[in-house]
Amino acid sequence: MNIAKSIIFSPCILTPSTSLNEAISLMTKAKGSSCQISYSENRIPASKNIGQISSCILIVENKKLVGIITERDLVKLTIQGKTLQNKTVGELMTSPVVSLLYDEFSDLYIAYSLMRRHRIRHLPILDVQGYPIGLVTLSSLRQILSPRYFFRFRQVDEVMTRHVIWDVPSTSVMEIAKKMVFNQVSCILLVEQKSDILTPLGIITEKDIVQFQALDINLKELTAEQLMSYPLFCLKPEDNLLQVYQKME
Repeated sequence: MNIAKSIIFSPCILTPSTSLNEAISLMTKAKGSSCQISYSENRIPASKNIGQISSCILIVENKKLVGIITERDLVKLTIQGKTLQNKTVGELMTSPVVSLLYDEFSDLYIAYSLMRRHRIRHLPILDVQGYPIGLVTLSSLRQILSPRYFFRFRQVDEVMTRHVIWDVPSTSVMEIAKKMVFNQVSCILLVEQKSDILTPLGIITEKDIVQFQALDINLKELTAEQLMSYPLFCLKPEDNLLQVYQKME
């Protein structure tokens, strides 16, 4: 397997003193941007998967990884109603960071097992000095690993989450963000409720909340219906996981 193809090289890297406003701005930029403050002197493969993700920022100090900020962290900050003025990424970052040395990254399943064990979605890859040269995500791993590895169960109903967190479109976006944090989920389904029947209408994700925050939108005044993504891509419980994979791709 080509290990390098699973690594997103040149991840977004900032110092602890960087303002949160700047971090949010970088995370909401279009894919393909790069914001590294410096580069590792260690050799890395010539084939680079650069700037494909903005869902997290790595924090480096004295050329060593000291923290990480993800979209989920920013959603938590949003519901606390705290101003971003004079706040730095160092005040919000998660530390220490679960990471993996590039020299020890000999098998894709090592990274996948590490991420599952710690329940994380971003795994920084470090050089021998502790500087992040790249990042592995669940998405980047799935692009390389055979779908058969993830599709051990054949049908959707065998692996799907049955306890879906939902709300109605008239709910404020701030309340949606609070529900995300309370339930530790990355999205909320918006539904139309008639008697005991729920009809999916749209969805709001952590990434949406971060983007709204970057635009300085008052989340208390807007409803989920105004900002939700729709229409939804839906599948049936009896569909197989290959269909899920293909539709998500």
